Amino acid sequence: LMFNHPIWPGDIIFDMFHFAQIHDADEIEAYNAVESFGGCSGPFMWDFDQYEPSERYTVVRNENFYRDVHLDAIEVRTIADEDTRALALEAGEIDFATVNPDQYLRLGEMDHLTQLEGPAGGMWVMGPVQTHLGGGHPANDDPRFRLALHKAIDRERLHEDVFQGIGMSTNQMWLSNSPAYDPAFDKDPYDPEGAAALVVESGWEGVEMDLFVSNTFSHQVIPEILQANLKDVGINITIVKQEVAEWVDFFLTGTFPGLYVAGTGFFWMAPETLPNMNFQFRFPENAVASVTGEYKRIVEGFGSQPTPAERLELFNDWNELWAEGPWLLPYHTINNTTIVNSRVQGETWPAQIFTFTEEWWVDEA
Repeated sequence: LMFNHPIWPGDIIFDMFHFAQIHDADEIEAYNAVESFGGCSGPFMWDFDQYEPSERYTVVRNENFYRDVHLDAIEVRTIADEDTRALALEAGEIDFATVNPDQYLRLGEMDHLTQLEGPAGGMWVMGPVQTHLGGGHPANDDPRFRLALHKAIDRERLHEDVFQGIGMSTNQMWLSNSPAYDPAFDKDPYDPEGAAALVVESGWEGVEMDLFVSNTFSHQVIPEILQANLKDVGINITIVKQEVAEWVDFFLTGTFPGLYVAGTGFFWMAPETLPNMNFQFRFPENAVASVTGEYKRIVEGFGSQPTPAERLELFNDWNELWAEGPWLLPYHTINNTTIVNSRVQGETWPAQIFTFTEEWWVDEA
């Protein structure tokens, strides 16, 4: 398949089919009206007779699926309240639900319930915004300063104190199963003394800088830990909390006058997809205003249909550029925390963010 993409023609975003459903043009109107879901190539099909908006829906086995599907149907309920959802799991009223980390740890102690930690569907990051798009802070233009920020973050503390040991701390942007992953670049960078020396070397010791946080950010304690980490290496941070609309305006224009915290994704797909689809990496405009010439060369190389050897070389160039002055600073994965009734069998979560429901079955014993 060839794609008429505005930047790169070819198959460079082929893995976006993880998110896209193919429909006949004539069916789009019915799809938008939730009256038809077109081809239905997955293991289950939507049953419109059992659809209650905002309450529940049912999917039934697709007899034309290319693999065996063990369940006849799956009913999906909307239970917005976390405590109600947990109680339903305890009582056996539902078999599978995503819960918050506290409930995940508590419910996992019960004999009839099983913990299922999903793969990294995202990463929490801190963004040092450069000045190339008219905002940012000049300290962030210096790769030595950005490397100091990277080395200042105490990821182990965040892992234990904030994420309660769920998921994993992250030192670079690639998962271990990614073609771009190189274990040589996946080492805990935490080095306060080294970070402090880089701050002095870059000429920014004692710098005052703002860290911007949306009021919808789910872990409001994280900015406080980052603030303490950076103070230890000679960087003075003021936490600025913003309404989400104001925060998004700065994010989309790459003009935060300092640092920000957010989540990020797409790194678990084809590596070339990351700078094409992720706004924190996209060229020529992105949230951290990283638009340097070497970065541009690498991104354009991704879209030039490189040979396998050239592709690996581009990945190495990316990793080396990252190591010299990382332009987005990951510190922890974002993982689904799911509780499953032990009677449900076959549930697994591969490296992608989707679980294979065709493999589920129920032990009625």
